[in-house]
Amino acid sequence: QEEEERPGVQGHVYFKGIELTGLPEKKFTALRGSQISMIPQGLVHALNPQFSVGMQTGEPVEIHESDFKLIELKRKVLEFLDLVKLADSDTRFVMDPSSFSGGEAQRILIAMSLIAGPCLIIADEPTSALDVSIQRQILNVLRMVRDEIDVSLLLISHDAGVVAELSDRVAVMYAGKFLELGSAVQIFHKPGHPYTMGLMSSFPTIAMMRMAAGGKRPTLRGIPGDPPDPTNIPEGCPFHPRCRFVIDICKEEIPEYREVETDHWIRCHRWGDIEEE
Repeated sequence: QEEEERPGVQGHVYFKGIELTGLPEKKFTALRGSQISMIPQGLVHALNPQFSVGMQTGEPVEIHESDFKLIELKRKVLEFLDLVKLADSDTRFVMDPSSFSGGEAQRILIAMSLIAGPCLIIADEPTSALDVSIQRQILNVLRMVRDEIDVSLLLISHDAGVVAELSDRVAVMYAGKFLELGSAVQIFHKPGHPYTMGLMSSFPTIAMMRMAAGGKRPTLRGIPGDPPDPTNIPEGCPFHPRCRFVIDICKEEIPEYREVETDHWIRCHRWGDIEEE
C-alpha cells in the first residue's frame, strides 16, 4: 500500500541567525536541549515507561555535558525536580513514570526541558490534558519559569485563558499563516483581523456569566463554516470562506502584513473599514 502523500513544508526557521530547516542532524542535536527545548503535549507518551524519571530528567545534561559525574548529575536532577515543586523528589526520582499523576508528569517534563539551560522552550498545549485544579498549578510553574529563569517561552495553545495569562505577545494563526500579531493587550482588547474578532466574540465573558446568574440567556457568537483542509488551502486569504467581510480581492490575493500601530501587525485587505460595518 502506497504511503499517503503529506503536505509539503515551506518557509524558513531562524534561531539566533541560524537557518534550522536545512541544518545537518549533528548540528541540530547540538542545539536540541541545550539551546532549544520542548514541553510536549502528550503526557502519556512523552516519558519512557522503562526508565526512571530521574534518569530521563538528566539525559539532556548527559548528552551535552559528558564530563558530568554521577553524583553531580543526581544533584542537578534533584535541583530541577525541586524547582518545579515535585513532591518528595529526593526519594521518588528513582521511580518509573507510571508512579506519577498527569500533573506530576508535566512537572517532570518541565524540569527536563530546563535542565540543560536552553534559552528557548517550546510549550505545546502544556495544560490541555490536565483537570482545572492541576492546570492552575502547572500555570504557576510556567509563570515562575517565565519570570525567574532567563528563558523565552513559546506557547502553543488554543486556550485563550492560558495565552492571556502567560503571554507578552500573541500571534493568531489560521491554516498555517499568521493573521495577526501584537501584544497580548492589543490582541485581546483591540483585535483587528476578522478571525481574531470572531475568536474573541466566541469566548464566554464575566458579563455573560452575570447575565446567566440573573436568569438571562447570553449568546455566544461562533464562527460559521468549517476549518480548511490543510491539504487544500483556498486561494487568497485562507479565512475568506468564513469571513463576513469578504470581498473579491480576498478570494484572489493573500494580503500583505500591515503594521496598524506600533508592533501590531494584521494581514487583511479590509483592515480599517470593517469596524464601520
